[in-house]
Amino acid sequence: MIFTYWSHPEIRYPHSKEEWNRYFPEFKVFSDSDVIGLIKSERLRKIYTSITIPAARSDVARIILLLEYGGMYVDAHTGIAERESHLLPSTLEKLSTYDVLLFGKGWERNDQDIINVMNTVIAGRSRSFILKSILKRIFLNLEDHYEKENTTKDYVPYEIFHLTGTQAIMDTIFSKTDIFYEYKDMVKLITMDHASSCGFEIYKHYTYRENGKHWSEMQKKNRLFNI
Repeated sequence: MIFTYWSHPEIRYPHSKEEWNRYFPEFKVFSDSDVIGLIKSERLRKIYTSITIPAARSDVARIILLLEYGGMYVDAHTGIAERESHLLPSTLEKLSTYDVLLFGKGWERNDQDIINVMNTVIAGRSRSFILKSILKRIFLNLEDHYEKENTTKDYVPYEIFHLTGTQAIMDTIFSKTDIFYEYKDMVKLITMDHASSCGFEIYKHYTYRENGKHWSEMQKKNRLFNI
């Protein structure tokens, strides 16, 4: 299954949905109503529903959905690489060998010893131990920050990249320069040559961004939780 997560209050579906459905009729768009029921802990459910930054909630949702259903998560702005769509099945086929597939932007690497990883697209098997470990780390990060905000009405600085985003994945799976030894047979990092080299195209449908509402801007002034 290939899917995305979407929570825009006014736009029912992302612009990319129609394109994905042409190639994959079973392409699925999940929303909060699909995710909340998968969080069994009442405390963690409360933390999740209290998140005010949509991108942070999306970070959590994609891991929860992958853990439950497996398949490939793609950000809503990701589309089909129409000239290279034939590459997508072979990319997905790697899930027959690995528990988790991660992708990196090879064109952004300045140092060959530094790993480049993104969470824009992630593939994984349902019930994967690796995905469970990532989700556990994310919720531990969120619980810690929730307690900090719960003790004050003031803004408490935070970085979504570290709490719920790519850094949380890297802290779980990678040393500075490589996948942890015990995970090497379970995780595959695919370093892309360009934005569409795996059959999908990142940032293809980047039309829904609104000025001042990108997570990198919102996190500088908005509290993470509505407490």
